[in-house]
Amino acid sequence: MRASPRTQMALILLLALGLRLGWALYARPVPLSDYLEYRNLAAAMLDHGAYGYPQPTAFRLPAYPVLLALFMLVSRADLWLSLVNVFLSTAMCLAAAALARRLFPGRVGVGRLAALACALNPAFVFYSPLLASEHLFALLMAAVLLLGLEEGRGWPRAALAGLVWGAAALTRGEALFYTPVVVGLFAWRARRQGGWRAGVLAAGVVLVAAGVVIGPWWLRNRLVIGPGAGLATNSGMTFYEGHNPYHYGYRGDYKRPPFRDLSKLERQRLAWRLGLRYILEHPAGLLHSIWQGTWRLWRPSRLPVYLSTRAPPRPGDQTYPAKPLAGVKVFEALCLGGYMLLVLLALWSLRGWRRWPRTTAWLVGGVAFCNWLGYAVVFWGMSRYRFFVELVLCLVAAAGLAGRREGGRLLRPGAGP
Repeated sequence: MRASPRTQMALILLLALGLRLGWALYARPVPLSDYLEYRNLAAAMLDHGAYGYPQPTAFRLPAYPVLLALFMLVSRADLWLSLVNVFLSTAMCLAAAALARRLFPGRVGVGRLAALACALNPAFVFYSPLLASEHLFALLMAAVLLLGLEEGRGWPRAALAGLVWGAAALTRGEALFYTPVVVGLFAWRARRQGGWRAGVLAAGVVLVAAGVVIGPWWLRNRLVIGPGAGLATNSGMTFYEGHNPYHYGYRGDYKRPPFRDLSKLERQRLAWRLGLRYILEHPAGLLHSIWQGTWRLWRPSRLPVYLSTRAPPRPGDQTYPAKPLAGVKVFEALCLGGYMLLVLLALWSLRGWRRWPRTTAWLVGGVAFCNWLGYAVVFWGMSRYRFFVELVLCLVAAAGLAGRREGGRLLRPGAGP
């Protein structure tokens, strides 16, 4: 007897949770780098009632540390915090299913296939126990798109989407890269329902609502940190690391002249100036940076396994040695192979993109393009920064597989949302 769709979805979620729990208990990741800073910021909020201690900071965005602080009220154990992220990662499977059903209506089982692709994606499994803001960010951005794809043109839905989008921007600043996608989605849908005036109103409501969330944080940074802080004082260095004559990517430039003895705000201002000067004086260098960023953003990577299998640093040492875990090479191969398989399935599915609903085609393309523009052109790119795009790749791959199961039947042009 064939299981019902609900039973199948429940089994997929149990599979996703089991894989993630198993990896979390096996690897027992140690917070390091960004993840350690998130944990420390959360602890400082609970211990000192301040964002940053002993000095206020704007180096990291606040939404994810606030979430960690809430769960730290239960326990501060690293394993507990890892399990919180395991559940966030599992919830991404539900988000993938909901998005796939809205983007590819009429394809039987596309939601379950998208959830399964998300559940089995090795990168998501190996990232899941890390104290990474990407899990929360992916859920928030998926919620924004789902709200935009709902039928109707009521402004309360646009306002709610703007609030969620603002929360996503305070989780990871890359949410602002997707401004054309989010604003365009609400404007297009509202215009189809009620004309250009309704489209402009929907776009305005989304932007204003997002500003209501983002504005207070920006104002706090300007008053507490200083003019030029923006949303986060790490953006200048991230820009400079993609546009300078010495190297591409992170190498700890803040420890070297001319940044070494500067405050984070001064470093931010100088990094933006030096990066912009390099682009203006060496336009060919911009092309090199774009090539580097594109390759590093989209190439297969072992990074999720690497970050999950570090041991605590030895006394007097700032490096994190590898844990003596069995099977690491196998896990790395799974990470590389799983990503390449996902890309191949997505590319195979793209053969029928002309028959996708119009909204689906430009939304999928817009997400990929905006991510590339942000992390291969403006800032420097690495595989970790394509996290949300990998979720979209799961949807695209699922659409192709669902069409295959139906004997190749595709949606008619212009149908759907």
